[in-house]
Amino acid sequence: MTITDTEIYFIKNINADSIRNGSAMRSVPLGLIKDKSEMLEKAKIQASFTHNTHEGIVASQAVALGVYYFINNIGPKNGLFNYVCEQSMEYFKKDKTTATECDAIDTIDSVLTVLSKSETLSEVLFNAVQLGGDTDSVASIACGIASFSDEYTKDLPAFLDRDLENGKYGKDYLKAINAKLLEHYAI
Repeated sequence: MTITDTEIYFIKNINADSIRNGSAMRSVPLGLIKDKSEMLEKAKIQASFTHNTHEGIVASQAVALGVYYFINNIGPKNGLFNYVCEQSMEYFKKDKTTATECDAIDTIDSVLTVLSKSETLSEVLFNAVQLGGDTDSVASIACGIASFSDEYTKDLPAFLDRDLENGKYGKDYLKAINAKLLEHYAI
């Protein structure tokens, strides 16, 4: 395998000490990994490229744990908060009321708050927006996690799918990746 100039440039110039929420935003698919130890290790590895900090790694693992909890039917949605805290060995909030900062831990606090007070996917989306701040990160992570639970009613408006742009990396691309992930992990 040959490393390209682009990859060399990336490796030389990446600043991997971020405590922002980028590592968490990439972690929903990692929760599909069946082996919990492997899933946590891969969440740590993916975070370490750009967010090699306690905050970045814990946030990545917390998101993956949220999906893992629902995929493996570990318990009801009201047990998610305790599970994520126990497994990540981090104490998060589930009663956040302030706008979400673009910070890894603050984002997870918001995600867990939104998930704990919502019954439907539309409520997840609404509650994420109501918090304010970095609402797109919170909404995408929380909807991603909630979509794997039968306890959240799947009631998002049809236009959110129907009207999604469909360029090179648009709707068809995302649906193909989703199908491959679900097939690979036999969900």
